[in-house]
Amino acid sequence: MPLERWEDGQVSGVGWVDEASWKDAGSVLATSVEVPATVRRPADGGDARLDVELHGPNPQERLNAALDELRVLLTQLPDLTAAALRLAPEEWRRRYGEGGPGAADYSGLWLDCVEFHADGQRCLVFDFGDLEQLVLELRPDGSRRVTVEP
Repeated sequence: MPLERWEDGQVSGVGWVDEASWKDAGSVLATSVEVPATVRRPADGGDARLDVELHGPNPQERLNAALDELRVLLTQLPDLTAAALRLAPEEWRRRYGEGGPGAADYSGLWLDCVEFHADGQRCLVFDFGDLEQLVLELRPDGSRRVTVEP
């Protein structure tokens, strides 16, 4: 299904739906956006919201820039999801790959949250049907790393 895009390469129909609030003792500004189903399937309950977190100093001043960047990142979601699978730790691939002991729990990667860090790092947090999450780190130097987190 083709993505809805603006002419400048951003996904249309993505905007803040929740007022930003502080979490983690005031160190993270959290909010969410509604993502069109043509970009990312809604949650099992039908909720189309994607959590967004801003880490580091002055997050309120970075909200609009984060939204613009998120709209661009969403156009790359299929490639970023493939990168997360390709770069996943070997143990994770053995466990959740075809025939692995966790394969029955694996429901595919579903983007649950995007984190914007003040140092330029971006983290895409994927749910995969188990209790852990697969996190794709996009570093300012262009490198990428994937970790599994609780």
